Amino acid sequence: MKANFIGLLLLYALSIGCSESKSDSLPPVCDTTNSEFHQLYDQLAVTYDDRVTFDTSRHDYSFEVLTPKNICSIGYQSYPDIASVPYRIEIFDNTSATLIYSGDHVFSSTATSYVSVGSIPLLVGHSYTIKRIQNNWAPYITNTMGRLLYNSGPNYVFPFVMGDLKITDAFVLNTTYKRGIPFIDIVFEQ
Repeated sequence: MKANFIGLLLLYALSIGCSESKSDSLPPVCDTTNSEFHQLYDQLAVTYDDRVTFDTSRHDYSFEVLTPKNICSIGYQSYPDIASVPYRIEIFDNTSATLIYSGDHVFSSTATSYVSVGSIPLLVGHSYTIKRIQNNWAPYITNTMGRLLYNSGPNYVFPFVMGDLKITDAFVLNTTYKRGIPFIDIVFEQ
C-alpha cells in the first residue's frame, strides 16, 4: 500500500512537471486587440485631438521598452485616396545606429489593419524610432496625412508611459514642433 501511494505520488509529480514544461513551450501570442501603444494612445486622446492631419511624407515617434520585448505586428490605417499604395515602415535602433526592420505594406483605409513582422527583439536601454514613410503621394501632398494625436498647445512634454512602453519623442510636422504622435501601433509578443 505504501509503495502504491509513493508510486502514485511520483506519477502525479511527473504529470505536473510535464504539463508545466508543455505550457512553457507554447509559441508566443501576437494579440493586436489591446496593445500597450493603443492603450496609451486612447489615454492621451482624452487630452489631445485624435485626427487625420499633417501632410508630410514621414510620421514617426521614438520609444523605449522597460523590459525586453519582441514586436510581432504593426498596425496602421492608410489615407483613403492612396489605399492601394504601400507605406514603408522602418524601425531604427538609435542606440546602435542600426535599421532593424524595413518593409512595404498596404493597410486598410477604413480601419487600423495589422501586418505580421516576425519577431523583432527590443533591448532595455536602447532608443528606437518607428517611421511611417509615404513618398508615393502624387498628385497631392495631402495624401500623406495620417491619424495622430494633435496637440494645438505647446509642445508635448515627453515621456509618456504605458506598461513596458515609453514614448520619448515624436516627429510629424518637424523636429522643432512636437505637435503630433502618429498612430503607428506596435504589438509585443505575449
